[in-house]
Amino acid sequence: MSFLDPGLFAVGLDGQVSIEFLGDGGSYHGELGLFSLKGMENLQLGSVEFIQESARRILSNSDAGYLAISDPTEGAKFSGNLGEGEKNDGGFLGEKSFALTPGEQFAFLLLPDGKIRELVDSPNQQKSAIFSLSTANSDKSVHFSQLGQGTAKGATFGVEDVLADQGSDWDYNDIIFQIKGATGKTSPIDALINSKKEWRNTELGKQLIDYAQQVSQFISLAAPFNTAYTVTSLGEVPGLPTPYVGLAFKADDPNTLFIGSTPQGENSQIFAIALKRDANNHIIGFTGTATLLADAPGLNGGLIDAGLDFGPENVLFYTTWNDNTVGQIKPGSSSPDKQIDLTSLGFAASSGGLTFVPQGFPGAGRLKITSYDTSNFYDTTVTADGTGTWNIAPASKSVALSGGTDAFVYVSAFMPEFKSDRSANAKGDRILMTEQDADKVAIYSIDENGDPISTTRQDFLTGIDGPIGAAIDPLTGDFFFSTYSFGDFNPHGFNQVVVVKNNLG
Repeated sequence: MSFLDPGLFAVGLDGQVSIEFLGDGGSYHGELGLFSLKGMENLQLGSVEFIQESARRILSNSDAGYLAISDPTEGAKFSGNLGEGEKNDGGFLGEKSFALTPGEQFAFLLLPDGKIRELVDSPNQQKSAIFSLSTANSDKSVHFSQLGQGTAKGATFGVEDVLADQGSDWDYNDIIFQIKGATGKTSPIDALINSKKEWRNTELGKQLIDYAQQVSQFISLAAPFNTAYTVTSLGEVPGLPTPYVGLAFKADDPNTLFIGSTPQGENSQIFAIALKRDANNHIIGFTGTATLLADAPGLNGGLIDAGLDFGPENVLFYTTWNDNTVGQIKPGSSSPDKQIDLTSLGFAASSGGLTFVPQGFPGAGRLKITSYDTSNFYDTTVTADGTGTWNIAPASKSVALSGGTDAFVYVSAFMPEFKSDRSANAKGDRILMTEQDADKVAIYSIDENGDPISTTRQDFLTGIDGPIGAAIDPLTGDFFFSTYSFGDFNPHGFNQVVVVKNNLG
């Protein structure tokens, strides 16, 4: 037997898997356990032997399996009505952590109304075991549905606790839990839920869905930045096709965000979305839906990538991958007015991020470009070509970095915790660099030319799946990052906008 079924999970690299009991919409009081599938390949899925061995492993309280949730003795994190009255009772025990073997495959077993030990003591009784592996269920149905996209760090699931031939209502809210530290997918709840039992529009349902989609739960701010900043997610941009790429604030309007998109990996476009601010001017969401601003193709079939920034005269510059070009769009244009091949100018294929050094920073006005493929950081300049667009000079310097470098932003030394050793530059300014391959955002000191000093690298954000775009809110200094997920690239990730908020500003 080969375990390729949806509902199969793989332990992360550190071997630590955590479970959080979020919601309880069922009348039953059962138990949920997780068990390793190692060595079970010769057991028939759903057989008495398979059920009994799964239960034994759960009860072992070892790297072979654990009891994750015992509904008779504990309650969920969120309480309220999911359409059938309040079902949650008992005290919430918090997030539980379990040590498993890194990379090993595992699955879940739910005994809806009883204790899992009963499956070992009396395996032939009528109690119906329900697995995350649909082919192990007697009705061959999917009983574990996925809420939201999930990430490579975890996801949230809703469980239907009654088999089809026993009168299931297919509401998928009987037990709702979140898992971290493991990769796994099942069918999305949209494809499974009984429309007459829809609960996501209730007050509690909205809380649960919002919590399920908060990518910030899987992201960590490194010290000392975690004392001055918090990370949150604005979620998906309404009306913006996926996947997402670079982003930039409109040059003359800090309440409008430009963001690149490559719908289905075929088109290459830039969209605009209005922003919503709170009483302290921090951005808390989007207003309306994204509108198409311009087409942004490459010269040779490439698609818009991480680089998106305004240059001189408010010309919008963008990078394309994998044909290694830069496009330029003049104000009012809906397609590129100029495109430049970077390979002939000494920039290694293919381009990632692009930024003009802001005024007040070392190297102000110079153009910096990263290569995603080689993680090189390049320095160059631009000169007017007489038609309202700009020529790019050959690369004059490169710095070898790491992690799959994409977009980057310059950060003032006056921002909390950002001041660096002044031996690097007179002010101590720094740079934030997205590392798409490493799922991190790094911080570097910069030299007097505005280039990163490779030996000064520190973590800023970790656990951010597929970071690609970067921008700074011109009103608050908050940091914005877009994330990329499409096809085989970061397949468990989100396409979202993540915000790192300055708590002291």
